[in-house]
Amino acid sequence: MGKSKTTKLSDRDWDNLVRLASGYLPLTGGDVRRAMSKALAAHSDLIAAAKEGAISTDTHDGRVTLVVPDGGGVALKLEPR
Repeated sequence: MGKSKTTKLSDRDWDNLVRLASGYLPLTGGDVRRAMSKALAAHSDLIAAAKEGAISTDTHDGRVTLVVPDGGGVALKLEPR
């Protein structure tokens, strides 16, 4: 395993993670720790999929893909028809 890394969450990021975890509460019988664990796993999977360009859909304008640009963050890439 590599060297550990700590990333400080902004208040907005924390709120979004808590909102995501709240959606898992019914599936965990109200267990907040398990719900947050599921939210962290889902968030990690989402970021990995975005980095791989694995989340996309076809729209009337073309193919839209969720991507992580070189500078960080998240963006939508449109490949016109």
